[in-house]
Amino acid sequence: MEWLGNFVANNAWPILVLIIFLSFLICFCLPIFRFRIKTMFVSLGITKLKFSDTEIEFGRQDTAAIELIFDDAIESIGTFRKRLSIKLDKYIKKNGIDIEFWELTNRILDDLDFGEQFRSDIRCTIHIQDYIFFDRLFQLFDYFPSGDGFGRDFSTRMGIIGRVWRSGVASANGRLLDELQNGDYSPSKAHREKICLEWGLTALEAERFMSRPSYCCVPIEKSGRRVGLFFMDCRKVNFGLCEEGQVELIKETIEKHISESSIFDFIVKMEDDFEALCPRVTFDGKK
Repeated sequence: MEWLGNFVANNAWPILVLIIFLSFLICFCLPIFRFRIKTMFVSLGITKLKFSDTEIEFGRQDTAAIELIFDDAIESIGTFRKRLSIKLDKYIKKNGIDIEFWELTNRILDDLDFGEQFRSDIRCTIHIQDYIFFDRLFQLFDYFPSGDGFGRDFSTRMGIIGRVWRSGVASANGRLLDELQNGDYSPSKAHREKICLEWGLTALEAERFMSRPSYCCVPIEKSGRRVGLFFMDCRKVNFGLCEEGQVELIKETIEKHISESSIFDFIVKMEDDFEALCPRVTFDGKK
């Protein structure tokens, strides 16, 4: 058998090319494999393959079939997200994570001495890494105290939450734009364009952001492990406080109470319990 080993060693590339050619030939003879290969090529923008005198062309029917698969995939992801949100909601309530969040938020607001008149202008929530996609953030709770918002997902490149998640650096600002004053303004095209450029938003998202010019976002992390973000915003400039320097105090107060709370441990436990159920995926390359 020594001659066979020498033959393979001296003809490695031709043998490899032959194996690849035979693999493609077998795949194109079997419908299921042929369809999968067509899917791969069309998704890459390849519409024709030519081997010597043989030409294989992917027509409109192939493209339409692949588009249908993508539509089904998107619908399936949406259905899975709804079911996952229901499971998460039950888990949060069963394990008292919502109570821990409410108590944490109340301690923060009490420490900051925000009266009832200001609490109606403030929203607080927590975002975690999405359970489906690596590059998304998931809103873990309804806004406190106004309600609504649980289950929404956001890009990790959008707004202050995206910036803080990527950098791990807490951020607070009492003025989204210097021109904005407590909502008593007429949003202009220039305002929207500036916010779109600075925060990676659409024009519609920028208009919503302008109605809440104060914001603060703090990472929830320990020993280098970041599991979430505590987010707060307000309808009033500088959170309704008289001195702009007090906005930094808000960030420091939130950081202090997060470090003293059990919210990190709750989220870590939830991450561990849902890890097997939700393998996160990511997409690389061009669409």
